[in-house]
Amino acid sequence: MNTHVPLQGRALVLGKFLPPHRGHQFLIDMAASMVEEVFCVVGSLQREPIPGVQRVQWLEELYAHTNVTIIHLDRELPQYPEEHPDFWDLWRDSLLEYMGCSPDYVVASEPYGTPLAKVLDAVFLPQNVSRSVFPVSGTAVRDRPFAHWDLLTVPVQRHYRKHIAVVGPESCGKSTLASMLATHVEAQLIPEYAREWIEQRGSDMTTDTIAHIARGQRSLQSTLEDAAGPLLIHDTELFSTVLWSNLFFGSCPDWIEKLATEQQFDHYLLLKDDVPFVPDDVRYFPEQRRNFFKAFKSYLDERSHPYTVIEGNWEERDQTARACVASILGDTNAE
Repeated sequence: MNTHVPLQGRALVLGKFLPPHRGHQFLIDMAASMVEEVFCVVGSLQREPIPGVQRVQWLEELYAHTNVTIIHLDRELPQYPEEHPDFWDLWRDSLLEYMGCSPDYVVASEPYGTPLAKVLDAVFLPQNVSRSVFPVSGTAVRDRPFAHWDLLTVPVQRHYRKHIAVVGPESCGKSTLASMLATHVEAQLIPEYAREWIEQRGSDMTTDTIAHIARGQRSLQSTLEDAAGPLLIHDTELFSTVLWSNLFFGSCPDWIEKLATEQQFDHYLLLKDDVPFVPDDVRYFPEQRRNFFKAFKSYLDERSHPYTVIEGNWEERDQTARACVASILGDTNAE
């Protein structure tokens, strides 16, 4: 049986990674498989649309505990040979300074690999120069991240993913609307953990129950997020739990309020209490629906969170919510 033995020495992978996509990941993975030590250098300029520090963080997450070292070259260097007569010397000197050593190999998917390897006195190892493996560019990914979703690395998906929270008082069609929207745009639904808890454990509410519900809702989100597509529809969120705790007990644990303030959603759909109340075993305060709506609206206004009030009959609610989601996604096919 043949045993793969990587080349001894150091390999350089240089790029902008704007943002890191599967093509970049393939290039770095190939280098890490071929050579025993890899230096991945992220070259960035102040004017670029994604900060270099952010790109470095994404790559560090991908390559933690591997033979790949991520280096941020944040020097304002010329980008093309015709921009400066000493173009290659400037890049050589900067790379050696930031790396702190000389590479033995240059792994690249661009023709610049040949002259770069020459000035570094290294061997050029070309990979996917024809783009036959991952035919995508960073520009295309930035312009239409949702259209290239499967080509984004997990940290980059997390950055571009949109979160919509469907919130509001009892018996306003919140769960029905959230489920409908998730099905309509093929989004991941984060269900309401409180309903499942109460249906399985009973409707008696205690401070411990509130704590379990808050942890369950947060865990649902963190567990499902990285497996989701470009959109997550949240059937409720943690500020709702804060309001419910205040209704039942007049207060809410500080840690739940802290988690609620740390949430980040791209948009809220706030359902108005202008539809009839339909009682069931998991509904408690029909007389508090208007107060709940006002409290949530004040919370959103005070923090300048983007939201849309969903009101009117069921058809009007459906149309308003769909149009809002389509606008957030920037996808006419969602209309």
